[in-house]
Amino acid sequence: MVVRDFWIAAVEHQAEGTDWGSIWVRVFEARSHHRSRCELGVYASLEGPRFRRLILSPKGNLAWVYTRQGERVLGLCDRRSQTTVLDEDPTLDLGSVELVGPLLRWSDSGGEHSRPLP
Repeated sequence: MVVRDFWIAAVEHQAEGTDWGSIWVRVFEARSHHRSRCELGVYASLEGPRFRRLILSPKGNLAWVYTRQGERVLGLCDRRSQTTVLDEDPTLDLGSVELVGPLLRWSDSGGEHSRPLP
């Protein structure tokens, strides 16, 4: 879970059966009660992703990083509950993911990258 100003974000594992489930990220704004919910996929319970970072922008957009079976995935859940994968590279540097002003920055074997995170 991560908190920034009036925003709260968390990861939810929703069991769908005895050995599989769905992974979601949720964002909630305490003043307006705005909610976003983005599905990240369906996984076998033992193979689910391990979330390494959750980064909230001042306007409630959420960047997330997870690892799963050698994958490293960086994605975005925006205020409209749209999921976007920004980078899917086993060389993604987990420690490089940061919000600098309005830019989300990260690096992998292809170099340094950035994208506005409104």
